[in-house]
Amino acid sequence: MNFPALLPIDEIRDRLAAIFPDGTPNREHIIRPNTARVTFCSLYVGAIEGNDHWFAPRHLYRMTDGLAATDNPDTRLAFYKRVPKSGNEAWYADNSRERARDEGVRRGLLPLNAMIKRQGVDTTSSKGRYALHPAFAALFDPTLTGVLLNAAIEAWQQTYLTGSARARAALAGTIDDAGITVVHPQGGSTLLPAGESPLITKAVVEEFSKRFLAKPAVVWISDSAIKRFSDDRLNQVLHIKLDVASLLPDVILVDSPPPALKLVFVEVVATDGTVTEQRKTELLELLSTSTMGFRPEDAIFVTAYRDRAARPVSRAMRELAWQSFAWFMSEPDHLVQLHDGPPRLLRLLLP
Repeated sequence: MNFPALLPIDEIRDRLAAIFPDGTPNREHIIRPNTARVTFCSLYVGAIEGNDHWFAPRHLYRMTDGLAATDNPDTRLAFYKRVPKSGNEAWYADNSRERARDEGVRRGLLPLNAMIKRQGVDTTSSKGRYALHPAFAALFDPTLTGVLLNAAIEAWQQTYLTGSARARAALAGTIDDAGITVVHPQGGSTLLPAGESPLITKAVVEEFSKRFLAKPAVVWISDSAIKRFSDDRLNQVLHIKLDVASLLPDVILVDSPPPALKLVFVEVVATDGTVTEQRKTELLELLSTSTMGFRPEDAIFVTAYRDRAARPVSRAMRELAWQSFAWFMSEPDHLVQLHDGPPRLLRLLLP
């Protein structure tokens, strides 16, 4: 059998970062050294679909620097057929197999069409069960560089990266050094500095408001770079006395179809700033200062994220306030509700 030529692990990791750009689901698992080593070992033993060679976690945790430096086909075939016992030079301890499989394979390469799983092999079997997709493996050809490499990566992404993942990557990739113009649903616009938070803010105002509010208008957008408000629209609309110390959210929207106006307080989370119970209480206290007679039930609370796979989401789920909502820029038609009323039958919660 012809074994593929090998790239150094650091270069494999660089290519993984290019193949799976920011916004790709589970990217944090894909760009770690462990996944680069999984990819290297799969190439090392020829575990590519169609070769009838299959990667097993033992190929990773019993690999050594000495073996990795050897490109000899006979040595690589011998390692595939009979993996040596674990020793001090092994990359990982024997009890690392779950990490190797779960982090690099199950959470990384398998869900993104980069690796396949052999069917009909028992989960307790020592047989290898994984192989790289041939088109994905080809992206690690050492002779493929520069413009040709970039073109090959783009072609692979268009063909094999799932539609959802491509959409997420495209949204995340729109961040650049230019300012971000946020177009208000009622007319007018606000210019924000470049960055992830302003990009999510733009999506909240232009996408979320039109999908989930009947007659939306924006009355407040925070400029996080300056930490100040630029006019007195809040005071005019809500009759709330403001000062620079007010703990305002990132966005305030209003929904104004008859009979009652609703206020939508939105926190934009790129790193932190979730609508917690404490934050919700603070905003309700601010609302109580209005001379318009707003009630707590007139307020709606939303936390907006870039993507469900973004790191702040998993950290914040335990802190999100009940009777609030979570919205994700990459899945704009969907909304998560944290319901804390009387228990309701599941069938009544479905359309």
